Amino acid sequence: MFSKYRDDFSPEHVKEIETSFRKAIELNPRLWAPHYYLGELFYLRERYSEAKIEFEIALEKNIEQ
Repeated sequence: MFSKYRDDFSPEHVKEIETSFRKAIELNPRLWAPHYYLGELFYLRERYSEAKIEFEIALEKNIEQ
């Protein structure tokens, strides 16, 4: 998903993407995909502990469905 934006990791762009995923989670907490993509964003930014948390949440929500 982020392949075309890998070179644009300006703080503003990263914050915009993170905010979008957090809004999606807020609107529908049962969704797993926003957690997965938020985890991917964190992973690409080398925020591994945050990525792990989001990936685990995505997995739990995906199993629940």
